[in-house]
Amino acid sequence: MKRNDPLKASTLLGFLTAQQGPFAWFHFWRTFSVLAVVPFPLITQYIVDHSIPRSDMMEMLLFCGYGLILIFIHYGAMYFALQILSSRVQVVMVSLRSRIFRKLQFMHFGFLDKTQTGRLLSKYAFDTQNIEGAVIPILLNIIPEIIRSVALIATLVWINPWNALFVFTTVPIFALIRFRYTARIERKNREVRLAREKLTGKASEYISALKLVRGYGQEPQVQGELDGVSDAYSSTRVSQMLVNQGMNVAVFTMHSAINILAVCFGAYLVIIGKMSIGALIALVGALPTILNPINIFAQFSIQYLLAAESYNSIKELIDSDYVEQ
Repeated sequence: MKRNDPLKASTLLGFLTAQQGPFAWFHFWRTFSVLAVVPFPLITQYIVDHSIPRSDMMEMLLFCGYGLILIFIHYGAMYFALQILSSRVQVVMVSLRSRIFRKLQFMHFGFLDKTQTGRLLSKYAFDTQNIEGAVIPILLNIIPEIIRSVALIATLVWINPWNALFVFTTVPIFALIRFRYTARIERKNREVRLAREKLTGKASEYISALKLVRGYGQEPQVQGELDGVSDAYSSTRVSQMLVNQGMNVAVFTMHSAINILAVCFGAYLVIIGKMSIGALIALVGALPTILNPINIFAQFSIQYLLAAESYNSIKELIDSDYVEQ
């Protein structure tokens, strides 16, 4: 293959890794925006534990001003990052669609004759759309939120080492997603993808031949066959949605339990003198941000696994040997 072939990677993760070059400046500004808000727990803890007990209004206003400056820095960096992301993602997707069409141009006529147009259209349009839907969350949310969570965790542990205990409570959630739901979601995604390709193939075939269908009076037969394919696709979508929503409910339940336990245990540490009130308030304020990667990861797992199945579908076409000699 050519050196710049966007589909030379064997997996979706490899494809995304190979595309990181054009996004270097995006990563810089997005990471800068994330790091700008990391000091918020320190500012909160200092105001509560020092400025308020001393009734030092000027010091409190000074630290609030620091916080506002950081917010403006965060906003500016995010603005630059989004400007870069919006254009670079489309460059990658145009290259991907171009590679698919270039492959189709050299496919053997025998392959094109026996392959429904709708199936090829599904790969060109729907599968690339699924991949685009995975690229943006990874770049915009997953990587930056992980960086911010790690930085916030380090900040909270520096404020009070007891906060390290709350980090370990997130492990069961990631284990739940990885070992209980990943394989099931992958299986359902493949079933949905194959059913969708069959539906688009049949629909494209019959819609393009409507005049012949009506001319031979085959409307009821065609309608029944197409309805059957549509019902099969709907059934796979229902089972896919049940698995996806089941994972979301489980993650939300564990997420809520962690929030409650963190507040209760933090209050207990304050009562026995192991944690200051400022440290507790900083923990409660930062906890949603720390746990945010879990919510994003849960939602993104569904989108990523769907995109991974779409990438495998495209790779099947690109790696096909049915080409003109």
